[in-house]
Amino acid sequence: MSLLAELREKQKRYVANANLANLANLRAVSPSKLAKLAKIAVANPEKDSPGADANLSRWWRVCYCDRPPLEVLYPSGATRAVVLAAYPDARQAQPFTPSIRLPSSPLTGEEETLLRRWLAQTGETDPAIIAATLDQCQRDADARHYFIKRAASELPP
Repeated sequence: MSLLAELREKQKRYVANANLANLANLRAVSPSKLAKLAKIAVANPEKDSPGADANLSRWWRVCYCDRPPLEVLYPSGATRAVVLAAYPDARQAQPFTPSIRLPSSPLTGEEETLLRRWLAQTGETDPAIIAATLDQCQRDADARHYFIKRAASELPP
């Protein structure tokens, strides 16, 4: 008899079954012959990995089933749990690094004056925040477009 045939014959005699209800039907096999099964833990690396929710990120892409993703900014950073709590109908939240488009020209004096007037109207007096806003407008075309459009719409002519 070949080794493979011996193994097959041996398998017919020993049944491994974790279903105790089925054990009553297997009178020929004693419980000691049943294989002991190890607990298997399947981890979802995105959700179950240690510290997955502990990672802080400022930018999050919130994904939905029924609409396009939403990109949100948490200035002081947030964890995945915080973001998903803020958007309960979201399927998932992924941290990402935004791409920044450089402006084609420097911020003009007129644009800077407009932004400073708008920041003053909103009650912003912190020089660090004013400088950060102007600096962002110098380096990021999308931020510049947003702030200038908002300032122009909210300030009287």
